[in-house]
Amino acid sequence: MNEKTTYYSQPLSIRNHIHFALLTILILMGALSCGSPSTPTSSTATSQEKLIQHIHQICLTQPTEALALLDSAETNHLLKPNDIDGLRAVIYQNAFGQTNVALAYSKRIYESPEAQKDTVILTKTLKQLAALNHRIGNYGEALQYAQEGSALAHATNDWKAEAFFLQYVGFALSDMYQIEEALTYMDRSITLYQQIDSKAQTWKTADDLFYVWIQKVNTLFSVGRYAQAIALIPQCEAALQQLAASEGVTQGIIDTRTAQLCGLCMICFVSNQEPDKAKPYYDRILSTAVATDPSEVHLLIPYLIATQQYQTANNYLRQAKLYFEERQDTVNNRYIDNILLPTLQIQEATGQTTAALASARQIIALKDSLFARENEQKAIEMAAIYETEDKAHQIERQNVRIQHGHTMLLFSGLLLVVACVVIVVVVRYNLLIRKKNRAAVATIHELMAAKSKLAEQTDAPVIKASSDPSSQPSDPILRLMRQIEEQQLFRDANFSRNEALALVPGLSLKNFSLQFNKCTGSSFPRYLNNLRLDYSLGLLRSSANYSIEGIALESGFSYRQTYHRLFVERFGLTPSEYRSTEREEHQQHIQDQPET
Repeated sequence: MNEKTTYYSQPLSIRNHIHFALLTILILMGALSCGSPSTPTSSTATSQEKLIQHIHQICLTQPTEALALLDSAETNHLLKPNDIDGLRAVIYQNAFGQTNVALAYSKRIYESPEAQKDTVILTKTLKQLAALNHRIGNYGEALQYAQEGSALAHATNDWKAEAFFLQYVGFALSDMYQIEEALTYMDRSITLYQQIDSKAQTWKTADDLFYVWIQKVNTLFSVGRYAQAIALIPQCEAALQQLAASEGVTQGIIDTRTAQLCGLCMICFVSNQEPDKAKPYYDRILSTAVATDPSEVHLLIPYLIATQQYQTANNYLRQAKLYFEERQDTVNNRYIDNILLPTLQIQEATGQTTAALASARQIIALKDSLFARENEQKAIEMAAIYETEDKAHQIERQNVRIQHGHTMLLFSGLLLVVACVVIVVVVRYNLLIRKKNRAAVATIHELMAAKSKLAEQTDAPVIKASSDPSSQPSDPILRLMRQIEEQQLFRDANFSRNEALALVPGLSLKNFSLQFNKCTGSSFPRYLNNLRLDYSLGLLRSSANYSIEGIALESGFSYRQTYHRLFVERFGLTPSEYRSTEREEHQQHIQDQPET
């Protein structure tokens, strides 16, 4: 049994355990990433809709409370950021009249990733940006947003939206005194409105069409092209009739639009030196509810002044002045333009020099107050915008902290799972190693027992020496092997072929190696190492106080590393594993013995 024998040659593969660990980690990461759903549940969506509806209901009557609710919703992530910004824009515009603040919130929506991905949100936001910028006189920006919206609507085949954006392109160009180009865009808008399917028409669509016609007439009037403006009156009348026939329109809207058209027609005919043609429109406007509204007298006054009906005009102006003074709403351009300037114009026409001078001074004073108020309003709006940006930064920092917390939680969870998987793998690996070691030790015992039994039945060199010299083998190689084993010459680390040749005179080194290989089937160094390894097995079992290095030296190995390598190659486990397994087997055997 001198050949190299591996008692446990099947290697233990841990690749399956590694694959198992990686798969577990991937499954956990997927589960954690899906832990917070990307889409709200039906109950959450219902709660959001109810909250949005409630804020819409109180945004005009209780704007401060509505803003507080939005702040809370933003802090607690109860609504989407774009919904919050949209509601704030509505509140600041309609409740506080702070158009710049509303514009800032609309820009936040426009710049959000959601708006850039969702054409519906982007279209709605571009409408707000075009209208708000036009309202505060930012015609260049209004033109830019309207053109972007027109291109987007055209690409998505949204005719209503494209018509809306084209009209605002026309309005912005008109205010920038690019009249011909403005009229072209207004015509394109009108054409699109007229091409919209009647089934898709609403009173709002009809109202938009009417509004574009009115603005086109007003644009022509503003540059003195009265005849061209008058020529469009039939189209305006047709658009008004279409609006009146639309489902859902109220009488108040019809009266307002009728008054607007009549007021524009009156001033066009008067300016075109045709006052007689203006009279029917004056009578018509008096039949509407607008004629009794003091805040709308500006529709009547230009005609009355142009036809020199000063007394009637003064009566309307006094009623309107009382109306504004009772509401403490006199420091604004509307009061100055619609009340004070017509009053000054009548006073100058009727020769009331002193009264005209007083009115002029009042206008100047109000203009100064209005300028100061506008500056104060701008300061308030800038403070609100800065506060908005500060809130946004605070929310962003809070989100970063939450994200870091989630990341740490995820990382900790992954570490825990990895640790558990590693523990499971290590435990399973150790159990398999122990099982393998026990099998290897059992195999070693079986083979060593078989080797001893064979030695007893043959004249192999491992048989003890007989006192009868005639019993000694005649073959010099067999005599050498018996001498090495009986005298334990292999325990000498320096014992080699040269020392062996000295014990077998008459053989050269070459003949010795050939005869030894032929006799044993193994090389001489391997034969010596196997004897040393077999001897070390006994020391490992019986010498508990010996270190592995001591056993290696005692068995004839010069270095512990060499002993360790050869032991693993032959037996399939390390010397330490063999010793610990032997010890466990021995203790288990003692425990299994019945008590006496």
